[in-house]
Amino acid sequence: MVHVFEKTCKTQDNPFGIREIADENPLQKGPCIITILALPILLKQVNGSLRQVAELVNPDIDNHYDPDRRILGLGFGDYIEQYGKFTRISPSKEEVEDFLNRYFRPLFIENDKKTEVLKAMKNFRNITFLTYCNGAKVFQMMEETLKQKMEEVGYSKDEVGMILSQVCLAAISGDVISRTGTSTLAFSFGDVNDYDYEQNVNIKKSIRDMNQGFIHYGSSIGFAIAGDGEHSLKSI
Repeated sequence: MVHVFEKTCKTQDNPFGIREIADENPLQKGPCIITILALPILLKQVNGSLRQVAELVNPDIDNHYDPDRRILGLGFGDYIEQYGKFTRISPSKEEVEDFLNRYFRPLFIENDKKTEVLKAMKNFRNITFLTYCNGAKVFQMMEETLKQKMEEVGYSKDEVGMILSQVCLAAISGDVISRTGTSTLAFSFGDVNDYDYEQNVNIKKSIRDMNQGFIHYGSSIGFAIAGDGEHSLKSI
């Protein structure tokens, strides 16, 4: 399954300030940032990504929980509590289906009918994804599956595009700028001195086309940074 964790306040019973969400849908309750790592094998890695985001949007989260700035992270497969690790580094098709049905379907389905477009747009406006490296591919899988689900209940392709355009994706060291046709507003950040980044032939072409650091493909915007070449969330 896809496990959803939230950064919370630290307590005596929860010294790391992280909890797994089970019986609620945070996407229906206000703004959320969802992080997807490249290799989310250990729970402490997921917690680390949540901590980094918290330092940007709610640095006092250890003491004060802000329901308007919820920070979520994903883990995939079975969770082995004894070792604090997950059994998968990316979700299966079935896991993606279950995740979208649990958390995203209520944003565009009401009483077994499609939600009015403007209301669905408002519902999706609360969602921001932050991905690192391979996490962008996981997001792409989710986005493509979500498009299919929305068209199946009667939304036109234009309506799907309007609704998903309300979602924002910030991809670090990923290949989002190399693909076209994304409905989500995607910002992609990469270091031109990063070996993995520069080896991607599509990104090489994107870099050649860049003028003063950015290129626009549909609703994707890419930023190339001349850094130290380290493929790292911290350094970019």
